[in-house]
Amino acid sequence: MGDAVPASVNNSDEVTGGAYFLGNFHAFLWSVQDPTLHDLGTLFNSSESEGLAINDSSQIAGWSLANQGPIPFLWTADSGMTQTASTLLSAFAINGQNTIAGESTGAQAAIWTLDGGVQELGVLPGTAQSYGWAINNHGVVVGNSFPANKRPGFVFLWSPTQGMLNLNSLCKNKQPNWFSAGINDAGQIAINRINGDSLILTPIMKVTAASSLNPSHHGQLVTVTATVTSIAGPPPDGELVTFADSSAVLGMEPLVNGQATFALTGLSVGTHLIQATYPGDTNYASSAAKALKQVVKP
Repeated sequence: MGDAVPASVNNSDEVTGGAYFLGNFHAFLWSVQDPTLHDLGTLFNSSESEGLAINDSSQIAGWSLANQGPIPFLWTADSGMTQTASTLLSAFAINGQNTIAGESTGAQAAIWTLDGGVQELGVLPGTAQSYGWAINNHGVVVGNSFPANKRPGFVFLWSPTQGMLNLNSLCKNKQPNWFSAGINDAGQIAINRINGDSLILTPIMKVTAASSLNPSHHGQLVTVTATVTSIAGPPPDGELVTFADSSAVLGMEPLVNGQATFALTGLSVGTHLIQATYPGDTNYASSAAKALKQVVKP
């Protein structure tokens, strides 16, 4: 790619970054299918721009120089390069829903959407500033929150349902003074340090089980719902949960949005210990719910 400086690649082998075109450093788009280095231009006919992130729809987030300094942009094949909201200071990442993660002019981690504008994500307790460095297709953001101008501080994880969490406080082995590097759709988080150390953190799955009717009477239909989740959300749809009555396996059901249901029929009178177990996959370790005591009366 000559004088190009790649910054991000998507699953279609499309690359963005910055490259020199006639002496000016501009954002570019390059792909294996089309190995031409495409100049994406700049905002306001300025001299410099750079693509920092590209999603699987070939949409790019980055910065373009202006009189007041670098300003963030969104580039699409249909609309070209357009400015994001003026209250978004930096655009570091973009997901498949065109949500950009970065930093607001208020020195807080922020997300931006074309319809919703800028949403500041806050800071961790005891810190003063934050920035969002990566975002996955579930809208989960990772970044750093730190005392004023004292980076790296602490890696955070933010989700629409849980808000901002201190990742260090959730790790079995404490990991202070690391930088966030990325998060995938499985919720796995990459972190690194200036000295070159790097780690992949994988969410621990938690399983809970609930009965639709407890106690029940003999012959009544009882449905057990197993919920599998983590700080970064549930496992993928379609993965199986095993249901058992003590050690006797009753069957397996697929997860949909983190839940699997199983209909209990023919239970004898007495107390049954219903087990719900998520067996795990290549990304997650297995996990089991606390045994559910299902009481069946005559």
